[in-house]
Amino acid sequence: MNKEIEIYIQDDTFEYTLITRTRGYRFDVYVKYKNKFFRMYVSSRQTFEQLLKINYNNNGFYDSESNLLIVKKVTKENIIQAILKNAELNYFDKIKEWEVIENEIMYPLNEETIASHKKLNLPISIKIDKLIEIYSYKNEKSKENADSIGGKYE
Repeated sequence: MNKEIEIYIQDDTFEYTLITRTRGYRFDVYVKYKNKFFRMYVSSRQTFEQLLKINYNNNGFYDSESNLLIVKKVTKENIIQAILKNAELNYFDKIKEWEVIENEIMYPLNEETIASHKKLNLPISIKIDKLIEIYSYKNEKSKENADSIGGKYE
């Protein structure tokens, strides 16, 4: 297993966890892999199939989110397991990383959208130190958690 991977979320409250399980998706997952950051969109299979059907019926096509992971259920354990497996398959070497400037992950927005966000006081980045770590090879508790869901270590 690659020792250069860390997984973060923005919100780890009980309420938010219930919401993500009910809705079947989570858009606040960040992966640090080989010193690069990636934002992951995690969806349950059931939610993804519903979204696919709605978009296809309404638009005649489905426009996928980049960095989409589909899991059986949206739980931290399933997210960790899917991300670790994708790291083994070199997935993160094939997708676009998110820019980091002065300890902030910048949202991939064009200049017009950035100006609009600033005007409306909407965020254009997230501070890395505000993220909550749910997995790191360096963290013994994370190692135990990953071991319990099939993580492998050298």
